[in-house]
Amino acid sequence: MRSPTALFAAFVIVSATTAACSSKGGDEAESQEGAYSQYTPPSPDAGSEAGEAGSLQSEAPGVALDSHGMPQSKSINGFNFSGCEYWPYAVSATPYPDHIVWGCNPGSSPQAESCMAAGMRRLAVILTDPPAELVKVKERFGISSFFNWNNDYYGAPEGRRGTESIYLYNGRLIKWRTGTNRDGSCNLPEKADLVNFLNQCLTGEGSTPGC
Repeated sequence: MRSPTALFAAFVIVSATTAACSSKGGDEAESQEGAYSQYTPPSPDAGSEAGEAGSLQSEAPGVALDSHGMPQSKSINGFNFSGCEYWPYAVSATPYPDHIVWGCNPGSSPQAESCMAAGMRRLAVILTDPPAELVKVKERFGISSFFNWNNDYYGAPEGRRGTESIYLYNGRLIKWRTGTNRDGSCNLPEKADLVNFLNQCLTGEGSTPGC
């Protein structure tokens, strides 16, 4: 029969192991959600549209922007990112399918359109020098297209929330998801989020991506 001291030691070891596993699981869940950064759309300098345009352009040097601050060209280095969808949570807790707003302009709210544009500028900058992982995913699985998605929480009641993460739709289309917060600020994916997602895709076998 084990002594009380031995039983206590065994209990401590099991508890520590369980806590470590729980902590690891939490970290993995967080990484799947992504390390999105917060972004606040710039205001026009002293009310000047030219000032705002200059500020937006500084975020995407070398990328021509339209009057909405979105890239004029939706094809860069063999990768495409045309098409937009907005999920307006102010209208419904479950926007899909009846309340989805299709098309990049004017969006589900001016705030959401600004965040969608910011996300597209960020993606365009990434595609001007595409990460090696993206090139490999294209070579292995023929995936080269993105679709822009914005969860619009502007004006939505507290508690209504979707998910911001990058994911693969129908095995062919990368959904580049952004979020518009209730205060009009944005949640935007980082290049690191995309690389983490692509590395998951590259764990696939044969013609089937692992993401």
